[in-house]
Amino acid sequence: MIKKQKSFASFLAAIFLSLSGEVFSSSPSILVENEAVEFSKEQNKQPSPLEKPSLVNESNDQPLTAENIMELVDQRYDGDTKKQYGRLTLIDKRKNKRVRNIFQLSKIYGEDKRVITQVLSPSEVSGTTILAYEWDEVKREDETWLYLPQLRKVKRLATTDKSSYFLGSDFTYSDLSGLEVEDFSYEFINNESTNEQWVLFAKPKKDIGSIVIDKTGYIKIKYWIDKEKMMIVKAKYWLKDGSKVKYYNVSGFDKIDDIWIFRRAQMVLSQGKKMLHASIFEIDTVEYNHKVKDEMFTTYAMERKIE
Repeated sequence: MIKKQKSFASFLAAIFLSLSGEVFSSSPSILVENEAVEFSKEQNKQPSPLEKPSLVNESNDQPLTAENIMELVDQRYDGDTKKQYGRLTLIDKRKNKRVRNIFQLSKIYGEDKRVITQVLSPSEVSGTTILAYEWDEVKREDETWLYLPQLRKVKRLATTDKSSYFLGSDFTYSDLSGLEVEDFSYEFINNESTNEQWVLFAKPKKDIGSIVIDKTGYIKIKYWIDKEKMMIVKAKYWLKDGSKVKYYNVSGFDKIDDIWIFRRAQMVLSQGKKMLHASIFEIDTVEYNHKVKDEMFTTYAMERKIE
């Protein structure tokens, strides 16, 4: 059984052009390209007793736990292979924008997955490549490599590097390679859940909390999960720097080969009520289940054009 949350490499595999300096109202909202994305107010009271979700665990006919939900999100079919093109827009607090065009390939190997992502343009970052091996085995750490063409060198990222940010975006290498479901404890927030979505909290397990926080950079996460699509549609991340929070949201849903995708994902880094930085990923084209050679997922392939 897969035990890793669906990674942003799988998402990229994912973010606001006209941003206000004050990005939150009393009920937090993010203004992106004249679009306000509302986030529920944080509740001070404790979650109400667990209500029975609309799905049950088929192995024992018991109500699904919050951890079961995260496992189902992870197991959502996303093609045996996937090829996609997209654009990553980076926006600073002064609304200055930088755009990176990105190409990505992914392939399933049994219960494991390999993903390679390469920047196509602009020229100053063209060829920057990240390769991720996402292992199903819980005790086996995912492996991630980074190639910087300016240095002409492939670097394997250590666990401690994975809370760093990729390519100046608001996504960490940990986001790219995926968070491990078993690193966290989960609970439903029933007074915010609806017939259409579950809302739940994820916190690092107490016995490995410091390790997980160092690896991911997160002390707590709140997820909004679409019940029909079995997809995370919003999230709020509390950073180990306790004054900063990240907000994630996806939109523009579509079905390709009977697989749900989103066309746009966004992440905003904030401190208090101020936006510090934002990232948008917009997906242009997606192709599923075409033949992809194994040799594309090697450190040698990272050093050349992969599309």
